[in-house]
Amino acid sequence: MWVIHQDILLSMPDTAPLPPNGKRVDLPDDFLANPRAYKVEGGAIVKRAPTEIKTSKPTPMLTADEVLRVRAAIEKGVI
Repeated sequence: MWVIHQDILLSMPDTAPLPPNGKRVDLPDDFLANPRAYKVEGGAIVKRAPTEIKTSKPTPMLTADEVLRVRAAIEKGVI
């Protein structure tokens, strides 16, 4: 079951007791496929506005300074 408690969405076993002030909720049909499109607000799951949806960018493996140092080392023949 899915429960909202203090504006936090929790997945709990169906047999678990509800936390104090917790409210059992049903997920929107496409929630599991696209959870970032939703947020918990006012004790309910609501769809985010398209401007609120953030796309994640891959974390660079090297910083710009590290890239410059590696390039310099390659040019010097160290690497």
